[in-house]
Amino acid sequence: MTSHKENLCGLTDGGILSPRLKTVCDMISRVRADIGKSRSFILADIGTDHGKLPIQCIKDDICSFVYAADLREGPLASAKKNISLHGISEDRIKTVLSDGLDSVPQDYDCVSIAGMGGLLIADIVSRSPKAAVFVLSPMSSIEDLRKWLYDNSYSITDERVAREDRRLYTVIRAEKSLSAISYTLFDCYFSAAMRDRYAEDKEIRDYFDYVISQMKKIVLGQEKSPHKSESYTKALKVISEGEKFIDSMR
Repeated sequence: MTSHKENLCGLTDGGILSPRLKTVCDMISRVRADIGKSRSFILADIGTDHGKLPIQCIKDDICSFVYAADLREGPLASAKKNISLHGISEDRIKTVLSDGLDSVPQDYDCVSIAGMGGLLIADIVSRSPKAAVFVLSPMSSIEDLRKWLYDNSYSITDERVAREDRRLYTVIRAEKSLSAISYTLFDCYFSAAMRDRYAEDKEIRDYFDYVISQMKKIVLGQEKSPHKSESYTKALKVISEGEKFIDSMR
């Protein structure tokens, strides 16, 4: 039996986002605040799935308009149904069948991509036809995504961590820089924007602990091997820099 607060799709009246998507939504809201409320603000949500993020962005008056894009017709049909159930018209959210941004009109200010692997996200960003603010929440290959962003002159201007179902997810704000980005291996695992929030953000501190513990597992797994892999060398560097940083914050 469903609660009276739920509609037929299981969306609640009090908010429909998971902690991870709520963190994405909050970051989009900060992007809007930086741009200013005096002009329109258009979001392109790539891999929209059931359309929850676009719906919340409209309900919270964060966006003037949202393109809810997905590669598959099934999720788009679900998104359309959910959008309609929330009483939102097509002049506020338009669903688009698209491979990444390929078929999305180019008047967007911000692009959100959540729930995909880091390398797939990098591929989608690489095919963007225009400069925009990107809000990204990768499920895997996070350090590879950060490295790709740096290599392609994207600055990580904000990064937060969300806790959901005992997992920690990063949410990255990336913006095109006019100059090349210099970075270290440590920056690929912990961005400067993340480090700046270390003292005040428990989830970021827990993320540091988690990543360092994973690096220690790599080292332990190869400790007795006469032939150490590149991952072993990288792990040692990340552990050393990570523990040095944590000690400096105490």
